[in-house]
Amino acid sequence: MKTLVFFVLIFPNMALSQTAGGIANLEKAKEEDIFQTRLSVAIPWKEKYRYSEYRDGNVYYTLKKVSAPVKLNYNLLFRKIMVINEMGDTLAIANFDEVKYIRIDKDLYYHDVKRGYFEILSNPNDSIRLAGQRKLKILKRYVLGDAEKPQLTSTNKLFSVLYIPFNPTFNREEVTLSRDVTFFLMEGKGDFYIANKSTFVMLFPKHKKQIDGYLMQMTRQRTPIKFYREEDLRNLLAFCLKQP
Repeated sequence: MKTLVFFVLIFPNMALSQTAGGIANLEKAKEEDIFQTRLSVAIPWKEKYRYSEYRDGNVYYTLKKVSAPVKLNYNLLFRKIMVINEMGDTLAIANFDEVKYIRIDKDLYYHDVKRGYFEILSNPNDSIRLAGQRKLKILKRYVLGDAEKPQLTSTNKLFSVLYIPFNPTFNREEVTLSRDVTFFLMEGKGDFYIANKSTFVMLFPKHKKQIDGYLMQMTRQRTPIKFYREEDLRNLLAFCLKQP
């Protein structure tokens, strides 16, 4: 009997402990699910969007359909094209898998279902185009103490914001984000390669000698090509396309 009584007393405490832990984990999971949505509220407009305001544009679909003119912008955090509908609501572009191109003002975006949007940065009619993917990248999340004040920073490359969780039992965070852009060379109807020297040589194999000469010349002029700089990539691509 004593053994039986012992298990009756201890088992409920174990169950209660496991249930409390499960609830805590569930609440944490819920908070993470809405983290980006909550973070978006904390990020200033000028940092969150590609353009300072929604601009006129069109959506081009795979079935060669074109939308009526709409107000569009690119959300750098969500990496999605946003639209203002007739009701004045801000939404992500519908029929996502049918979208081929997006035009926002004078800028053109190519859409890949798996990899997202690529901004075309050179002549879209050329055989090889320069493209870029811009985004906000989360670098660090620092959990603040109850009375701790965040030391928010802003530089050319990164900035930080104060994140206030939906669940008040969790601590505030100082979240640091970087302004990130990756450049690609786009070939044909949607083949993308990271823009570096090897890629230029691969796509222009007959002009390897000329490419090497161009790069050496720029280095001698103390203006070496930086493959993370848009202007340098534009100039190198233009040089390659001009070769006979």
